[in-house]
Amino acid sequence: MAVLLIVGTLLYTYDSYKNEPGYVKAGVALIAVGMICFCCGCLACCSAPFASKVQSKKKSSGEIEWDIKRLNNLYENEENTLDYLRMDASSGVAALTAAKKKEKKRKLDMKKKHKKDLENMVKGDISAGLTIAHIKRKHRPCAFKIVFDGDIQVSTIDMLREQISLAIKLGTPGLDQVVVCITSPGGAVTMYGLAASQLMRIKSAGLKLVVCVDSIAASGGYLMGVTADRIYAAPFALVGSIGVISIVPNVHELLEKHDIHTHVITAGKYKRTLDVLGEVTEEGKKKFKEELEEVHVAFKDHIVLNRPQLKGHIEEVSTGEAYLAVQAKQKGLVDEIKTSDEYFGSISSAYDIILLQEKEKKKIFPFDLSDMALAGLRTSLTSAFLPFFC
Repeated sequence: MAVLLIVGTLLYTYDSYKNEPGYVKAGVALIAVGMICFCCGCLACCSAPFASKVQSKKKSSGEIEWDIKRLNNLYENEENTLDYLRMDASSGVAALTAAKKKEKKRKLDMKKKHKKDLENMVKGDISAGLTIAHIKRKHRPCAFKIVFDGDIQVSTIDMLREQISLAIKLGTPGLDQVVVCITSPGGAVTMYGLAASQLMRIKSAGLKLVVCVDSIAASGGYLMGVTADRIYAAPFALVGSIGVISIVPNVHELLEKHDIHTHVITAGKYKRTLDVLGEVTEEGKKKFKEELEEVHVAFKDHIVLNRPQLKGHIEEVSTGEAYLAVQAKQKGLVDEIKTSDEYFGSISSAYDIILLQEKEKKKIFPFDLSDMALAGLRTSLTSAFLPFFC
């Protein structure tokens, strides 16, 4: 922010001093952008005390207000309802009526047999000393649904942590599963690494982890997704992009051209290899590239650790390319081509599908200025010190 204001002012005054056209517009533009950043920063600073009070009050209450829903009715078969609404032109046929009676009796006999088998299994569980709660969960496990929509800095990391903690608390190891629906093009390495570590807590707790990708789980999104026991993806979802990128704009030569000298003073040979204002050296670029390669190697090791089947051809799939799911399946990056709706539909008869989400807050305005300002300030500051993105 300060750099934008300084450079903009210098360019603006440079036009008056040298009488060269063109610099006024650039200077005014930079000053305008700088002032916008300054206003956002002031708004964030002013609203931070109030926001922190609200947050501390929320934390002191000890709980997040959850909105937990059972979703099976969204995925169960509605054939009976349709048959009820549809006109039956063959209702008077004797043979069909007799067949219906037989089918009804067969279903009733199957239901009685299932109930008797269940009673025998429950008696066995009681004899084995299992608790009533464990017996109930054993014969009707849960699939906890978590929706993750990721941005560059993973601004929802705190909510993801709380959702996972709740699933671990409610879930029964060896019986229940957690299904995370990921939508993310990737972002900051450190934050997506933390998000992946949060998902690994699910497996450590003895719960099955399933990841569904309906649109995109690339780069950092795939860094998270690869931790799953099974990965399902829609046919045209984008998956992969196993690589690292960093974009560092540099205005050193522009400043030097206009006799503006910047001094970047560091302690430590590689404290700043590349930055916005300092001189770009070959040694700095080389070191910066080495650091990117180190992150890439860690990325590949993480994938091989979680999907050992990729060990033999990890170099082939880690070129930074993103693949359609139909291609990704052939390369071993996903397990099955299936949308999240298809997956939940396939398990709805055996599992209670439970959505874990925070209860929606009532707002006076459709957006929260303090949240917007704080998020913008955090993104601008962290992106300056965390240049690596995956």
